[in-house]
Amino acid sequence: NIYASLLRSPTGQLTFIVANLEFQRAQIHVVFKNPGDQNRQLFRYQVTEPVLQNSGFRLESDKNFTISTNSLEFSDTISPLSINVYTSYNLSHEDQGIIAE
Repeated sequence: NIYASLLRSPTGQLTFIVANLEFQRAQIHVVFKNPGDQNRQLFRYQVTEPVLQNSGFRLESDKNFTISTNSLEFSDTISPLSINVYTSYNLSHEDQGIIAE
């Protein structure tokens, strides 16, 4: 079971959330039909239960994975039992987060 949702903020920021409830890796392919501003970068955040249980856990984007919405599509392999967020927001562990724009 893989579930996904795409959100677009009032200012055009994109957030694509994918939950993999399977016990195995999954390959996903994402195509943006109308991404809006095509000059945005997307950053990936991924969380699994073992990672969360690590006492030094910090939620940071994967520095090895950034794509531009110019490409309009991308593929990725997601971990078993994971939550994956692809977003144009580049937030670090220290940031307060975004609740409104």
